[in-house]
Amino acid sequence: MANKPISFVIPDQPVSLNQILGEHWAVKSRRNKLLRDTVFAKAWEAGWRKSMPKFTRVEVIIRNWRGDVDNAAGGCKGIIDALWRNDIIQDDNPKYCEITYHFEKSDKKGKSVEIILSDK
Repeated sequence: MANKPISFVIPDQPVSLNQILGEHWAVKSRRNKLLRDTVFAKAWEAGWRKSMPKFTRVEVIIRNWRGDVDNAAGGCKGIIDALWRNDIIQDDNPKYCEITYHFEKSDKKGKSVEIILSDK
């Protein structure tokens, strides 16, 4: 049985891929733990439960990004990994999950990422 689509917003994301590559491992580890906890809480608030089948499609909408597109998509790696570590998706391998990235401008200030989870 297919899951009902859910969506949630993660504020102040993504972190630039260039920034991630230059970070100390301990800083990365703390940020990734916080991101895992945030993704879990936001998905739970949106209606996701661990007992649900894993989602097979992830749509990532990046709002108000001013840098390079590849930098933003690479910066979302922590979000995708958090979906996997929280058992929301089976894997980020294309065999198990289709992931698409979109970029939008918004009237709201600040960067954010909306995650839309659904099934193929």
